[in-house]
Amino acid sequence: MKSNVKKNLLLSNISLKKKSFYHKKINNSILKLKSLLSEKQQHKKLSSLVHKSRVPEKQKDGFIIVYIIYFSFSATNTFLHVTDTFGNLKFRYSAGLVDFKGKQKKSRIQVITRFLRELRKLKISALKDKPIALHLNNVGSYKYFIIKNLKKNFFVRLIKSYETYSYNGCRKKKRLRKR
Repeated sequence: MKSNVKKNLLLSNISLKKKSFYHKKINNSILKLKSLLSEKQQHKKLSSLVHKSRVPEKQKDGFIIVYIIYFSFSATNTFLHVTDTFGNLKFRYSAGLVDFKGKQKKSRIQVITRFLRELRKLKISALKDKPIALHLNNVGSYKYFIIKNLKKNFFVRLIKSYETYSYNGCRKKKRLRKR
């Protein structure tokens, strides 16, 4: 009861113009908050619908990618990952899983041919005529071999190549001296 009296006293000291100004400000801020809340609720509904239905993501160019095939070469091993567009791992292979041991893992062409053979088996079951993105990490000159063989057997829509190894060891180019 005392708080109501204090509020009335505070409001009585303010002129009518200021009161209307403050009421307008408060009403505007309430409307903004309501609209933000409704937008947030609509966004939650849409995102939950997308995750429930598992609709593949649309890319910038307007086409849909269903699976991503990811080849990665490290200094001592070779990896192959197949994921859906949400990042859920479907299949995974490394050189060790296709019966290569020790220094054999570095023989890239043999490992790649085994990977491609395994992917052909997957094509029959999971990857039938579905649009695929191909991501290549540190594959170097084997890039063209991989792309050519995958385009024969799969519907490749997007190719991304990542080279994280520096070519010159991050050194500046040697300066020429004049004689």
